[in-house]
Amino acid sequence: LNPEHALIKDKDGKETGRDVHVAVVALLSLMAHMDGIFMKEEFKEVIRSTVAEFNLMDDQAAELREIAEFLLRDQSQVDKFIDTINTNFDISQKEKVLEMMWRVALADGHIDKDEKALYEVLRKRLSLD
Repeated sequence: LNPEHALIKDKDGKETGRDVHVAVVALLSLMAHMDGIFMKEEFKEVIRSTVAEFNLMDDQAAELREIAEFLLRDQSQVDKFIDTINTNFDISQKEKVLEMMWRVALADGHIDKDEKALYEVLRKRLSLD
């Protein structure tokens, strides 16, 4: 896999579908909102990461973010997003998702305790050391 587009294909080499894209973007959006303030820099990082990893256009990434934000209104959806990522990605791909989340958290210039806590919870839920 091209490391720049590590999430374009799933762990079996099949092209990832919209459900996987939405799951990843939802977790990125969750991180962006974790400190209670959704900064422009965080928004830009969510879009930039999505465009880069899934080889999408900006408008496609923005549409995915809107869908993910809508679905996140129901917090029970988070479990489904995590299950989707666990089902479709191998360890290195799940690490890539966590790396993307960390970049979103850092986009506003600081990491807050709630962002650290979310990172740790998701690291464990994705079965990563």
